[in-house]
Amino acid sequence: MTDATHPDHVLARWTVESADDLARIRTDLDHALQRLADGTCDCCLAPSGAEPQHVVLIANELASNALEYTGGPAGLELRCDGTTAVVSVTDPRPDLPPVLSPHRDLGKGGFGLQLALRVADDVGWYRDSAWEKRVWARFTLAAPDRARDSAGTPGHDGPGAPAALSR
Repeated sequence: MTDATHPDHVLARWTVESADDLARIRTDLDHALQRLADGTCDCCLAPSGAEPQHVVLIANELASNALEYTGGPAGLELRCDGTTAVVSVTDPRPDLPPVLSPHRDLGKGGFGLQLALRVADDVGWYRDSAWEKRVWARFTLAAPDRARDSAGTPGHDGPGAPAALSR
């Protein structure tokens, strides 16, 4: 799959089997993003507008949601194509679409997708296969001396169109 929602260069991939895995994965993801920022990754340019800690936060939220609502395990990927970075999480429950919970009381959870919608350039999901669902968040990348692109909603060439989540 090679489109703007899911660039084809995988920088890192993790399996998330429990909440205990998340701390290690956050650290690993932070290191991968640092490689982007300091230029040691030759596939991508430095993030523009998206702070690395925001990307880590959203990846953590999406992976946590997959564990909590589907029972896991989940797969987490960081992909890049030079202009776009995407964090995506697969889980084994394509029958359970992600649900925004705008009216839930504070402390009851359910704000991960809302946070992703505020921080990422775009957020969506699709059924990757009969056995998996993929939830993704896209961040625009740019060279430090270039203005941030204002990319529109990307297309998709895989099975089924990705559903962008409403803001």
